[in-house]
Parts: sequence; structure tokens; C-alpha cells
Amino acid sequence: MEYLEKEKLFAKADALRPGLGAELSRLPLHSASELKEIDDMLDEHRKGSELRAAAARDYQRQAEEYRRLTAQLDAKLAAAGLSALPPAATSAARHLAAVAGGLGLATCAEGAMLAAWVAADARRLEGERTKAKREAAASELCAAAEAASRQAEEVARALEGAAARQAEGIRALPRSQVERRQIEEKAASYVAKIQKTTRQLQDTGFREELAHEALTELAGKVAAAEAQLAAVREELKEYESIPPSEAGLASQIETLQRELDQVNQALGGAFVGHTGGSGLGGGGGGGHGHVLSRHARAGAVGFGQ
Repeated sequence: MEYLEKEKLFAKADALRPGLGAELSRLPLHSASELKEIDDMLDEHRKGSELRAAAARDYQRQAEEYRRLTAQLDAKLAAAGLSALPPAATSAARHLAAVAGGLGLATCAEGAMLAAWVAADARRLEGERTKAKREAAASELCAAAEAASRQAEEVARALEGAAARQAEGIRALPRSQVERRQIEEKAASYVAKIQKTTRQLQDTGFREELAHEALTELAGKVAAAEAQLAAVREELKEYESIPPSEAGLASQIETLQRELDQVNQALGGAFVGHTGGSGLGGGGGGGHGHVLSRHARAGAVGFGQ
């Protein structure tokens, strides 16, 4: 394969310049990069030769066109009887005829040349305006192209980053698969342990009502019952002074009656002492004592009932 590439390269060199292939064959060309470099140099040489040949052909065409125009001018000068003029006048006449020819005129009359000159100047101005518009449009297109190029570079960088991340993800894929497999193995181990523990609990007589959820619910009910019991105990504290039996209640009533009688007697003595022993005062004191006694008995009986 390398031999065929060298032969093609030498043939291309001979096509550019005979004997160049033989000169290249004596060079120590071994690697593909060296052959590629020589091939690029031959392409550049071929392009340069083509440009020089095109320039030579264009120069030849322009020279022939100049000789043709000169012959036409000489013929026109001869036809106009101006060929016998001095060299300076002949040169001026040629120049004037060339200007008229450039304006597309067959005459050198002043009016015709002036009108043609104005028309040519208008065309030139229009061409300049058109050129300016095209240059402005080209500038806008260049700016848009540069912006698009920058965007393309940004997109290219983004694609490179995405490709790098994708490559990193591909490299990390085996590791993630291993981690996933480890997690699945751990999950399977946990499930097996749960099943084993469930069987052991069933073997030891485990009941559903002793499960954690059931015990938690039962603890809540116990706490609520304890709260209700505490409330009832607070209410019962109001009745702690009541004797537990009927005999005790009767004894308590008698004690209260005696205390009440003593109070009535004290109140009666106080009224007698302050009123000077009048019958009204004594009677009033006795009345008050009987009234308090009746109220005390009624209250004690009602309390006992």
C-alpha cells in the first residue's frame, strides 16, 4: 500500500515538472506523514503554476486588446486625416479618441462627449452607491457570520462537555452497576433476616396484638385512662372530709350541733351583756339562739341526707 502511494506521488511530481518524481524517489520517505507533507507541497506548487499561467494568459489577452485598440485608433486618425499631425497632437488625438470610444461614442463632438460623460458619471455614482450598499450588507453578513461562528463554537464546546460527561458516565457505569448490585444484595439480605425473624417470633408464640404498632396504640389508651383516673381523683378530694359510714356521719353531726349550741350561747350572752338584761334583749337573744339552732339542725340533717 505504501509503495502504491509513493508511485502515485512521484507520478504527480513528474506531471508538474519532468524529472521531479525521480528526485523525490531518492529522498528517504518512510512515514505516511512525510508522504502527506510532500503531497501538500505538490498541490501548492500546482496551484501556483496554474495562477501564473492564468496571469500570463490574461497579460497576453490585454496586450492583444491594446494592440487592437491602437490599430483601430490609427485607422480612425488616418480616416479623419489626422495621421500627419505632429507626435504630440497625434497622441492627444489618440487620447481623445480613446475617451470617446470609452464613452461609447463614434464622434469627438463636445456636446456628445459632455452628455456621455455626465451619463457615465451618473452610472459611476450609482455604481458607488450600489457598492456601498453591498459593502454594508456584506459587513452585516460578516457580523452575523462571526456571531454564528461564536455560537457554533459555544455549541461545539457544549457538545464537547456533554460528550465528556457522557464518557465519564460510561466509565462510571460499571461502578454504578456494582453499587446497585451491592444494594440489591443488601436488600435481599434484609428481607431474608426479616422473614427469619418473623418465623422465629411465630415459633415462640408471637401474637399480632404484641406487635410494636399494637403496643403503641395500647400505651396511648393506658395514658388516656390514667389521665381520666387523675381527674376522678381530683374530684374525690372534695369528699375526703365526709365520713365513710352512717354512724360516723351522725357523730360528726352531733359534734357540729354541740359546737353550734356553744356559739348560740356565746351569742346570747353577748346580746344580754350589751342590752343591760332587758326583757327585749334577753328575749331577742333567746330568739336568735333558737333560730340559729334550727338552721344548724336543718343544715346538718340535710347534709346527712
